[in-house]
Amino acid sequence: MVTSRIQAIDKNLTSQLESKIGQFKFCSIAMDKSTDINDTAQLVLFIRGVDENFEITEELACMRSLKGTTKGCDIFREFHEGPLTLKVPITNICNITTDGAPNMKGKKIWISWTL
Repeated sequence: MVTSRIQAIDKNLTSQLESKIGQFKFCSIAMDKSTDINDTAQLVLFIRGVDENFEITEELACMRSLKGTTKGCDIFREFHEGPLTLKVPITNICNITTDGAPNMKGKKIWISWTL
């Protein structure tokens, strides 16, 4: 019973966020890598967007586990999946902010350039 209620709340909040994101004319994404208490790397994505009425919304978009390594290609793969699950139009993303760590802007794969 509690599990189904939590799932219903999750579905409702995700639906509200997707609806809000669908109204964005422009948006930016901030991302950072963190480690949880089980020593698992997590990629955290925040989204900030503005709609046609110039109303600004900022939300935690998603948190994705980085399985295995935390190389640039692994971060890019999880980064790419995050906005897709929330149906963020890639053409509306006007800025991506990272902390500038080497795995975020490596010599071979730089997330901003890869998009």
